[in-house]
Formats: sequence, C-alpha cells, structure tokens
Amino acid sequence: MGLYISQADSKFFICHENIPLVIDAIKDLINKPELMHGGQYINGKKTNSWFSFVDMNYIKSNSIKEIFDSWGFEIQQDVNENICKIQFMADKAGQEDILFKAIAPFVKNGSFIEFINENLLTVVSFEDNTVTFKTNGIW
Repeated sequence: MGLYISQADSKFFICHENIPLVIDAIKDLINKPELMHGGQYINGKKTNSWFSFVDMNYIKSNSIKEIFDSWGFEIQQDVNENICKIQFMADKAGQEDILFKAIAPFVKNGSFIEFINENLLTVVSFEDNTVTFKTNGIW
C-alpha cells in the first residue's frame, strides 16, 4: 500500500571516499530477505522477497546515483564527487528505514532528512554512525 510522503528539507553529506562502502552496504541488503516487506506468495508461502517500493535491479548497478534512484532518491554530487544533497522523488514511503540504517555509518554527523505526510513530520537524523527517526504532529 504505502503512505504518501514528500521531503520537506534535508542536509545530507557522504564523503566520496565512502561511496564504495555505501554501495557495498546497500547491495548487502539483498542478503537479508527477512527485512523485505514486499513479496510474492503462493499457497500462503512466501516464494519471492523484495523491499517495498524498491527497484530490486539496483543490485546489478555500481552507480551510486542509480542505486539511490532505485530506492526513490535523487542525489547530487559536488565537484569532488561527495554526495551533498538528497531528494526523495517517489510518492510513497517504502522501506527507507532499512536503507538509512545501512548507510548510517557513512553519513556525516548532523545530516538529516525531513519527511511530511498529511499532518506528521518525520525527521531522520544521522549521528555517531546511527540513524534515528522522530515523528511529530505538525498541525
């Protein structure tokens, strides 16, 4: 189903030196089907798994832009190839929490992404190699 969300604001940075590690961390998620909410069921048994609202072909790419795109995000890189901006381009929430947990060790402290849906604001904060999620009513 998925909840309609949009991005309100962000301050986001990943150093270019960490990009290969970020790619590996995201690709490693394919080995964790227990985290995948999407799936195909036959006779009540799950026969295929995927992350909700994620183009699972990302596993074939070595492009950080293509990988983030598969998860519904557009990234921008500066002249040194650091990731300096992130924008949610999809319309529904999927399993972004799994993505954020995987990349948290490589995201600069103080980075954040704000998402809104109807009357809720969710702030995703990156600090000390971890990610936290805080949701508040905004009306």
